[in-house]
Amino acid sequence: MKSRSELEASGLRLQGNRFVGRGERYLPLYEAKMMQQFTHRWATYAANGKTRALTAGELRNPDFVVMPRYWVHEKEVAAKSERWHKQWFLGFRSITNTTNERTVIASVIPYAAVSGKLPLIMPEAAHPAALLSNLNSFALDFVARQKVGGTDLSFFTLKQLPVLPPHTYKPSQAKPSQAKPSQAKPSQAKPSQAKPSQAKPSQAKPSQAKNIRSLGLHPAPRPGIDLHRLGLTGFRPRPGL
Repeated sequence: MKSRSELEASGLRLQGNRFVGRGERYLPLYEAKMMQQFTHRWATYAANGKTRALTAGELRNPDFVVMPRYWVHEKEVAAKSERWHKQWFLGFRSITNTTNERTVIASVIPYAAVSGKLPLIMPEAAHPAALLSNLNSFALDFVARQKVGGTDLSFFTLKQLPVLPPHTYKPSQAKPSQAKPSQAKPSQAKPSQAKPSQAKPSQAKPSQAKNIRSLGLHPAPRPGIDLHRLGLTGFRPRPGL
């Protein structure tokens, strides 16, 4: 593992984010904080030795590569992954927390050296992209929040999470629809010509209700009730009754 200044002093030159020269090649050392879900270009090391997030312009540039802090000789990487013959790795962050936005963060990274906080998964079965989607799903993340007790996501915990077996992933057998787009004809209906309303204004008739007082009638107390006994000697009927 060497720094940039050491490699430049030895006469190697930087190509992308790899140092080459004199028949040797040093690969970048990926750290967990440099990747995020579905992206291997989440953060890069700046000249001051600190990581920073990529800008929108850098993300739009397909040729932009992230810079690590250290580089590792390609032979050492090959010795650790001698059974792996692909030019990429599938890894996840082992440092996490149940209070983070996402507990399980997995991504595919280029063939490179990795730190101890970025464990690798080397799937031998087909459909590795489906496995990656499964690891980054909300359903798996919900279960992971119940399993992780501290800040470490180990393989012991990862193996308990709901990952679908490889045989459940099958290529879609649905055929594209051959239905022709409907050609709607312009409507030939004539616009309706609404006639002005001919309703006559309602003429309210005067009320035919009669006042019982005008008929010479007066309300009488209920039979069997002594108004003097109840203290109602000053009882007078309400107007209108």
